[in-house]
Amino acid sequence: MVLDNIGHLPADVKELETVWPQILKAILVESRSPADPAEITARMAADRDFMALVEGWDRMPTASQANAWEMIQERLWEAAKSSRAFCVRCGECCRKGSPVLFEQDRPYLASGAISRGDLVTLRRGERAYSNRLRKMVILEREQVKVREASDGRTCVFLGPGGDTCLVYDERPHQCRVMECWDPARFDTVLSLPPLTRLDLLGEGNPLKPLLEEHERRSGVMETACALKCFGEGDAAAEDKVLEAVVFDWHIREFTVERFGVDQAELDFLFGRPLIQIVGTFGFTVEADDSGRPKLVGFTDEV
Repeated sequence: MVLDNIGHLPADVKELETVWPQILKAILVESRSPADPAEITARMAADRDFMALVEGWDRMPTASQANAWEMIQERLWEAAKSSRAFCVRCGECCRKGSPVLFEQDRPYLASGAISRGDLVTLRRGERAYSNRLRKMVILEREQVKVREASDGRTCVFLGPGGDTCLVYDERPHQCRVMECWDPARFDTVLSLPPLTRLDLLGEGNPLKPLLEEHERRSGVMETACALKCFGEGDAAAEDKVLEAVVFDWHIREFTVERFGVDQAELDFLFGRPLIQIVGTFGFTVEADDSGRPKLVGFTDEV
């Protein structure tokens, strides 16, 4: 999160020149950097690109100042993080999203440090936030990842204090390799193929046919296509979406009753409930006057 200690845009370049070193000092404290604030301040003052933002402040219209202010603070964060090339367990990465699992994480699953109840599957075609691109993207392949807190993107393994990983000694590969002070690690890690459900369940698992039937009848890509058609006026597409949502609900109930699967494992086996995924595409399922489900569009997409 970008730190803003003064709560408003600097009124002029004189105020900006006063506050940015103060903000840098605060960021160094927050990121637990051992660097000398004066040394980092001098380094930033010698950065021509950074100082161009500062020195051109009074010539910018207000809208441009808002963008420049965010860029200035981001540059200060980057400078602070690069001043400590080691993990200080501050929890910053943990609050930006939970890790995707890779082949290297099998031992932590086998040991029980990470259970299936701790996991969620994001299916191909889902909308998900990309930290690297800093925007929502459509997933091109399935990925299994650690759950996130219901109130945001914070990893469920981040302890109550907000700066302690509950599985630090057996933390996933992504957590070990990625470095918040070196964004290049994003590309290194994300070039690896993520684990899938069948990787973890095995080809001969009796639940495999259920997963395949679920993808056939409640697939995300097919549902997204139907939603698009419905949004363009195709009333018949509504039935396809509602049938997929209902089947998604029923197969979860059946799996618990027939196979004794723990409720906590359902998001790993079948991904997030389809009714939630529908919401990420700008629609919700509501009851009409007769109590029958119907699709309703809204403007605030997740």
